[in-house]
Amino acid sequence: MSKRLVSGVLLALCISMVDAATEDNFHVRNGRDLIALCDAKPSDGDHHLAVSFCYGFVSGAYHYHRSASAIPEFPRLACLPEKNPPSRAEFARMLVAWARRHPEYQTEPAIDMMFRFLDETWPCPESTERGSTK
Repeated sequence: MSKRLVSGVLLALCISMVDAATEDNFHVRNGRDLIALCDAKPSDGDHHLAVSFCYGFVSGAYHYHRSASAIPEFPRLACLPEKNPPSRAEFARMLVAWARRHPEYQTEPAIDMMFRFLDETWPCPESTERGSTK
């Protein structure tokens, strides 16, 4: 094989992998990293690991928020529906779609971007904004 052909194939592979989750994304330094993990494709080498990490991150963040918001001084930032809440997979798909519509937030810390999404998608009624988990 010629060097030019090998270089062309490598370049094509690199370009096609731009959106694939990478090991570096697991550091979750910003929203873009979280979105790469949540949007990992089955063809990505670490697909199951990336998606599981995404589910754990968003579930843990939300459950911590619910527990902390039981403290009267801690504001409740989002209120997912008690009946028929989205599955983790649905939540991840919704988060990815929202983040693609709002690329300006993808450079923020992942938790900040996620709570922007939550607040916009499931804002709390005024009566539950502070100190209530219902």
